[in-house]
Formats: sequence, C-alpha cells, structure tokens
Amino acid sequence: WTAKGDNIYDCEFSVKVSGLPVEMIGHMVVQPDGDGSANVIKLTVSCGIPFIGKIAEQFIAGDSEKSMQAEHIWIKEFLNSSAE
Repeated sequence: WTAKGDNIYDCEFSVKVSGLPVEMIGHMVVQPDGDGSANVIKLTVSCGIPFIGKIAEQFIAGDSEKSMQAEHIWIKEFLNSSAE
C-alpha cells in the first residue's frame, strides 16, 4: 500500500494460481467517500490455455468477484458490530 495524500491509499497486486497458467493482476484504491470510504478494485485475469482460456478467465473473474463481495460484506458487518 502507498499513501497518496488526502487519505487515499493504493496498491498493486498479482496472484498466480499454482499449477495452472492463470494470473490475476489488480489495482486497489481506498479513498474517502462521503461519511465513509470507497474501495475501488480493478482486476485483470489471464489464462494461457488455448481455446478454453477465455472461459477459464471468465469463471475465475466471476468467482473472484463473489469472494471479494463476501469479504466486503463481512468486513462491513464486523466494523459495524465493533462500533456498537
């Protein structure tokens, strides 16, 4: 993570799937948004398997999005319960 000033932080990350020619590259920005904050995520998935690579990319991207949404909901609930 890198502080960019004005309470804005960003990071770049990459994930390689062990044993598969799949890679995810992403960029995240956490920044103020009204009374809270926003976490903006850009994720690119690539798969080097000929013919079925695009199908694998779509599956992995969809699964990753579901996981990130679940994590977001858990963090939000945790923070709300901690504030009580």
